[in-house]
Amino acid sequence: MNMKYKQVTVLLLLWFVACAPVFAQNGTVMKLSLSEAKQLALENNANVVNAGLDVDAAEKKVWETTSIGLPQVNAEVAYAHIPDVPNMMLPASFFDPTAPADAMAEIPVASKNNTDIKFTASQLIFSGEYIVGLQASKVYKDLTKHSLSKSRNEIAEATDNAYVLVLVAQESKKLLEETLGNIEKLADETKAYYDEGFVEETDADQMAITVSSIKNSLSNLDRQVKLSYDLLRMHLGLEMDQEIELTQSLDELTSQSGLESFILTDQSIYSNPDFLLVQTQEALMKLDYKRSMSTTLPSVAAFYQYTHKTNAPAMDFAPKAVMGVSVNVPIFASGQRLVQIQQAKIQLEKARNMREYAEQGLMLQMAEARNELKSSFDTYQNDKENMQLSKKIYDRTVIKYKEGISSSLDLTQVHNQYLEIQGKYFQSIMNLMNAKNKVIRLSGKN
Repeated sequence: MNMKYKQVTVLLLLWFVACAPVFAQNGTVMKLSLSEAKQLALENNANVVNAGLDVDAAEKKVWETTSIGLPQVNAEVAYAHIPDVPNMMLPASFFDPTAPADAMAEIPVASKNNTDIKFTASQLIFSGEYIVGLQASKVYKDLTKHSLSKSRNEIAEATDNAYVLVLVAQESKKLLEETLGNIEKLADETKAYYDEGFVEETDADQMAITVSSIKNSLSNLDRQVKLSYDLLRMHLGLEMDQEIELTQSLDELTSQSGLESFILTDQSIYSNPDFLLVQTQEALMKLDYKRSMSTTLPSVAAFYQYTHKTNAPAMDFAPKAVMGVSVNVPIFASGQRLVQIQQAKIQLEKARNMREYAEQGLMLQMAEARNELKSSFDTYQNDKENMQLSKKIYDRTVIKYKEGISSSLDLTQVHNQYLEIQGKYFQSIMNLMNAKNKVIRLSGKN
């Protein structure tokens, strides 16, 4: 009994050790660069996954259409019961040479109970509709691929923007926490000076108000950081309790050398999934027009049929094996085919117009997006310089305040200006990255 207990204990320990990494994985922090975050989103996001399934379904549809023109083999079993079997009268001499010349024999022409087993094989030789349909199914697969590219493009842009949003919120919080630490220290010093009678009560109250205002702003930023992380998790297809850590900084993502070269590079819209979609839809309408035209052509098919009767009658003239070729020639349909061709031609013309309109619209969007990117880059550079200048002004004002040259009101005004310029700076980063991502999305290079 003790030996069995020891064996069970060892097995449980081995099982726990083997599963321990799995349990620990749920509590680990997932570290992600921007490219890793995008890749994760492209693998997990529900919209992208469903678009990929549409591509798989389209591939099955191509095979379904292809199989129509391949050999078809069917088997059929049919049971028949004839209550009153008809008979045929024949001279008895057909069956018995010794029978009298005027004698007649009653021969059944069918069996009362019979089971027919049929095997049929057919092969389509020519069909205009089949050929065009096969081409259309392949173009439809291309359509689903472009839809997949569109979904990937959009989720990549959304993930990029969400990633930057988290970094901006975190950086804003970090700077505000540093500011709060400095202001709290100054507020404590001011309170001590007031207790000693060196400064007025107004100065101490003003500093207390500033501290309270910064703490309230920090509370708001805490909520923004959490919401931005939740937004990123949603795009990545992760559980909301999954801890993630971003491994890239804003400085890396706003590298001026990379941005300047990107701004100077011309971007085309001809890889844009939206353009490829309308282009493919035009191709489908063109094939539909060809399909309508092909309905006026004959179709040719070959067939072979073998029939076995389990209880064949004595006089059975039906052949067991039959093979042949069937030709279906459309002759007259009261103008129906002509009207269908005309309708397909109209739809093709509409598709061409939509393609041209989409092309012009996307080119205009690209021009606007590139202008927006250039303006955002100029604003970012200006706000970055202003941020550095306002930090210098703020630091000098703190020194003056400590030396008694500046008042608490001066310090508060300079501090508010610093926070305002800081907010503009972070907003300019968001605008810059959003503008860059928009150009990338329009170019179809995400």
